[in-house]
Amino acid sequence: MLDWGEPDKEPHRELLDWHRSLIALRRAIPDLNDPRLSETRVETREDGEYRLVTIRRGRIRLVANLADRSAEIATPASRLVLASDQDVKLETDSSGDSSTSLLSLPAASAAVLWCPFRG
Repeated sequence: MLDWGEPDKEPHRELLDWHRSLIALRRAIPDLNDPRLSETRVETREDGEYRLVTIRRGRIRLVANLADRSAEIATPASRLVLASDQDVKLETDSSGDSSTSLLSLPAASAAVLWCPFRG
């Protein structure tokens, strides 16, 4: 939780920077300003291994790992725009398939991805 009495001290500074980055993205990316909620898609995956939420809006995907362990997720080819953790990684599929990427999310982290196609 952000403590407004200590916004310049960790971990509050990091949390405030994350929120400022998210607000800047919303202002900069038209897909995130579209008021039509019908353009937003939410998918969840919860099983013994994963607790994931993916929110799609135009070309933007937010993927959140809600589990207490890391997760690797195959995604459509994407570019990493913003990450909540410095250990979030996005790599091209090692099988040589250029249409997919492999997203590595540490526990309790999130990534904002840009996909070259809508949907």
